[in-house]
Amino acid sequence: GCPTPPTRGGGGIKTFVTVEIRLGNWVPNSTGWLLESADGRTIYAYRSTQAYGAEYLDRVVTETIAVDTDQSFRFVVLHDDALGFCCGWYGEGYYRVYQGRGTSGTVLVSGDGDFDTYTKEEVFSVGNPPPVPPAPTPIPPPVPPPGTPFISVVLELDFGPEHLAWGLKAADGTYVDYRPTNTFRDIPEGTITETVHLISDDDVLLPEYEFTMYNANGGWVGAYSVYMGAVNTGR
Repeated sequence: GCPTPPTRGGGGIKTFVTVEIRLGNWVPNSTGWLLESADGRTIYAYRSTQAYGAEYLDRVVTETIAVDTDQSFRFVVLHDDALGFCCGWYGEGYYRVYQGRGTSGTVLVSGDGDFDTYTKEEVFSVGNPPPVPPAPTPIPPPVPPPGTPFISVVLELDFGPEHLAWGLKAADGTYVDYRPTNTFRDIPEGTITETVHLISDDDVLLPEYEFTMYNANGGWVGAYSVYMGAVNTGR
């Protein structure tokens, strides 16, 4: 069909995209989705998990959404239990995003529901988005002096590592270091080891530290160990 001309509305020139999702035949209320700007500053549509009840079993849902033109977007499929909604006895679930109104326009992103993570992301553009400015040059952290006490944090990552976080707190309540959620988003399954120094030039070694693991999604993903010193020689 003919491309849909952009329309001018609040916030600038608008155009349309259409989300099509087939929910499969297994617990449709476990599936949700989000359409936002690639920089995360604008949410255009959000359907949480639990939004689709049993009446949506193996149904195709379509929604047309007004978005800003000349922008990049992120489409995120959400799943409560990281089991997906395709294939085999889960049905033939899939998702697609089309340019324009309806499902006759250009397919911008597509995929099936066969994945084993809590989220699956796709990035696409409409029109001619402005170039992304280069990232600032990172400043390397200061190198601690030789002999500075340290711990080794060993994480065994399983599916859904983006939900993990950890914090190391000293006895006086101050945080020595931490890793927020999404830190491990793009790290494949496996084991990673990080070294965390306990004091800097201006600090003193306190008698007690508290290490806490967090999982924003509840439950547990993988395993962890903390060693005083190096992994092979620490305790």
